[in-house]
Order: sequence, then C-alpha cells, then structure tokens
Amino acid sequence: MQLWDPIAFTFLLSLLGFVAIGAVSAKRGKRTSEDYLLASREVPPWLVALSAVATNNSGYMFIGQIGFT
Repeated sequence: MQLWDPIAFTFLLSLLGFVAIGAVSAKRGKRTSEDYLLASREVPPWLVALSAVATNNSGYMFIGQIGFT
C-alpha cells in the first residue's frame, strides 16, 4: 500500500474540506436556539418539501413497506 494512494488522498482532502466548512459555519452561525431548531425561519418551502420527501424515501420506509405488504 502506497503512502499517498488516490483513495486515501481523496478521503483526506474531503475530510479537510468538511472540517473547513464546519469551521466557517461555526464562526458565522448565530448562537440562539431558534436559529438551531428553526434556521431563523429562513428556509424556503421547496427545501422543506425536498427534506420531507427524502425523509419519507429513506431506507426505513422501504423496509417498512416490504413488511407491510
């Protein structure tokens, strides 16, 4: 196994990117409970609908439907 094989390099690069995004988000974010729970009531309706559909189509729903039929 090479020290810098492409998979390890890609993983580390992605990890550093996610840490950087988290650090920037933590510095820019507000510190209130309303901001955490409700996103300051600034989430557009299409994004709420997309989240609801993605939640409904999760693996739990597929397994539940198989057992129900």
